[in-house]
Amino acid sequence: DYGYRGEELRTKTKPADRQGLLWLVDPNDGTSAFERGFRGAAVSIALLRDGVPVLGVVYAYCAPDDSGDLFTWAEGGVLERNG
Repeated sequence: DYGYRGEELRTKTKPADRQGLLWLVDPNDGTSAFERGFRGAAVSIALLRDGVPVLGVVYAYCAPDDSGDLFTWAEGGVLERNG
């Protein structure tokens, strides 16, 4: 029942649940730089409740090296990097 919006897909499904939860997904954030061979493109995912962020994940899968760089955050928590 959660809504969904994907940047590359240009799709948007409105939330059908009572909390108004919506997933925002960008499967290749930084597409043009990635296509030119630059590192740093990322998968970006967020969950919003009535427009307010409650969860976020950004994974730059090939930056700064092939190990990647992972950022996570959840409501009530702290921003974490690679751990």
